[in-house]
Amino acid sequence: MKRERRTRSEIADMILEHLRSDPGGERVISFRFTPSHDYREFPGFVVNFQSGNDDEKLAVAHKIIKLIYRFYGRYDVRDFITH
Repeated sequence: MKRERRTRSEIADMILEHLRSDPGGERVISFRFTPSHDYREFPGFVVNFQSGNDDEKLAVAHKIIKLIYRFYGRYDVRDFITH
């Protein structure tokens, strides 16, 4: 079975939409992948928060990591190395 293709930007938008649908997700202002020029198994990312304590931010970071694995497994991600 062939997987659907998505870009990193599309995956980032999907992650942001998913985060905002969860309780507490309204504090997430933006999410993006950082540019990388070498092959890494896991892409870097940046999250901007409106407010919140460190525990909430850490919980969001863990959720993002799970979502990245899920979406990168489900879709054939184009532009993996550069963004």
